[in-house]
Parts: sequence; C-alpha cells; structure tokens
Amino acid sequence: METFFVVAAIGTALFFYWIRCQTRLWYGVIEIAVAVLIIFLTFYPQTNYLLIAQSSQWSWLSRAAGALAGIYVIVRGLDNIENGLGERARDRWRQLFYAPIRSWFSLSNRRP
Repeated sequence: METFFVVAAIGTALFFYWIRCQTRLWYGVIEIAVAVLIIFLTFYPQTNYLLIAQSSQWSWLSRAAGALAGIYVIVRGLDNIENGLGERARDRWRQLFYAPIRSWFSLSNRRP
C-alpha cells in the first residue's frame, strides 16, 4: 500500500508541475490555498498526540516552522500569480506591491 502512495505522490507532483507550466496564475492560487491549510493545521492540529505535545518546551519551534513554511508557500504562490497575470493586470499588481516599497525607499533617501 505504501508503494501506491509513493507513486501517487510522484504522479501528483508531476501533475502540479504540468499545471504550473500551463497556467501559473491558477497554480499560484492553489499554492496559496495549500499554504493557508498548512498554517491552519500548524495551529489547529487534528490529532490528540499533537495536542498533548503542545505542552512541550519545544512546541513553539514546531509551530514557528509550520508558520514559516506556510508563509514561504504563500510568497511563492504570489510570485506565480504575478507571473501568470496578463500585462495590464501585472501593472496593477506591481502598483499594489512594488510602489509602496519604492516610495518608502525614495522618502528615506531624500536629503534635508
């Protein structure tokens, strides 16, 4: 049975790579959905063992790792969405995400 799951996981990975090659926009949306699920399961584990283990002095480390993994996947998803947008939508996207950073740095570089 384990062999089936290994082959299914590899097949699923290939399928998602095919989706990414075909349409990065939808792949990015799927990535963000998976990231939200990762973050949710990090803070609301679904097994009794994980709920008991939360009292460990190292439980914060596993939660931080799960949260950081989810954050990383969200960033990758946003990058794939940006790459999958059309030119006009990408311009609006860049105004939303790039402009505030540019204006922040341009204000801090001004001389009195």
